[in-house]
Amino acid sequence: DAKTHERNQLLTMASTISSETKTLVQTSLSVSEGTTKLNSIEEVQSIQRQIHTNAVRSGKLTKGQVDSLVNATRQNLSTGFGTCHEEDALDLYEGLVGCCVRERNEALMTWKFERVVVNQRSEEERNDGENMMG
Repeated sequence: DAKTHERNQLLTMASTISSETKTLVQTSLSVSEGTTKLNSIEEVQSIQRQIHTNAVRSGKLTKGQVDSLVNATRQNLSTGFGTCHEEDALDLYEGLVGCCVRERNEALMTWKFERVVVNQRSEEERNDGENMMG
């Protein structure tokens, strides 16, 4: 699938740079999957900087490949970090403002809409129209 393909591409690019970079990219993927938890923004930023620095210094990837690697790992780290800490952040916010947050991803909302077909005439209306024309 596409996710596995992207994962493999990231790891291949990282391996081209260094084993350290491959480990950092693996960490970013683990954070995204929720199997590794980073405790601070500083940790996230440090990993991002190290991947970027290693990629640029190695000279083994094109600028486009470096940008692709850096952007993909940044997205993995940021999304994973945010997801992991969302409940704590909402708890803190509720404590600060004194109100409950209504949308905490607690329930899946589904909307059932009735399908309405527009401009479909009844058999009788069609026959009446044909009789008028003929």
